[in-house]
Amino acid sequence: MTGHIVYVERKPSWFKDISHRLNEDSAWLDRLIARFVLYRHYGIMVENSEIIQFYCPSILKLNQGSIRQVPLSDFLKAGGIIEIDQAVNLAFTRDEVVRRAKMFVGSDFGGYHMTKNNCEHFAVWCGTDQRKMSQKASVTTYRNIYSASGTLKRKIISTLV
Repeated sequence: MTGHIVYVERKPSWFKDISHRLNEDSAWLDRLIARFVLYRHYGIMVENSEIIQFYCPSILKLNQGSIRQVPLSDFLKAGGIIEIDQAVNLAFTRDEVVRRAKMFVGSDFGGYHMTKNNCEHFAVWCGTDQRKMSQKASVTTYRNIYSASGTLKRKIISTLV
């Protein structure tokens, strides 16, 4: 699978334990995302079952986003199944995709942005030289989080009244 664009689908955890999806930088908004938002996390498979990913430790700390090479277990975050993105038509050989990913390890790839420069943009760029995102904005943006927080707020208020 070396050189493939891969992803793991992050499904909403609702009321299950989410500690495996959090880190020391996680904020309340990250907890909300883990509980209610469906999205895919992308990376490039490299040797030794490792993944190069564009990782941001918290939605409130976008300036800390960086390209990292991590073990597959870190990429999966204690759950999910790794899948190959078959929808992307590669413009490069798999070796070139890996080379392109490795040259950005340790960098911020132009700065993390939730809808304009995220993990999918990085992975697709490695394979095509284009920064693109196929996920629908309603799934991956603040709108979904805002909607979920509004629904929770309404439920809490209705139980108090």
